[in-house]
Amino acid sequence: MTAKRSDDISQELGNNISVHLMASAAHLTEGHRPAFGIACWEAHQAVEKSLKLLGRQYRGEHRKTHELMHLICDIQDSVTGIDRDLLQKMPRQNRIVEMRAGEGATVETEEAYQIYRTSLNVTAQCTSAMQRDIQARNAAFLLKMPPWA
Repeated sequence: MTAKRSDDISQELGNNISVHLMASAAHLTEGHRPAFGIACWEAHQAVEKSLKLLGRQYRGEHRKTHELMHLICDIQDSVTGIDRDLLQKMPRQNRIVEMRAGEGATVETEEAYQIYRTSLNVTAQCTSAMQRDIQARNAAFLLKMPPWA
């Protein structure tokens, strides 16, 4: 929430990261018929938008692709702390598009949950690497009820 967002595109990218993660979790936990393919797509979008926001912060632009490895290559000289091996566990562009459309191999429960967990880790790494206007690491706030209440 405190990441620098220099333009409208950066604003939109940053605003949607948590929305995609929440949507992924919702699709994974739907009652009688979870939508695993859509859950994977949403998790992938959170990582993709995190990487694109980093690209805009460090390079002033981002590549228009769903291929996460291309996005990380664009910023690898500027950003540290993102585990490329972990990122490799995310689906490649062709596979994630198939998952979204319900085409190709069936998305099994374990695969969907693994993609979701991986996306949480990678997104956390990306957001930790983001430039910020406000730093609030290890901040603590004590909220107390006012004495007159």
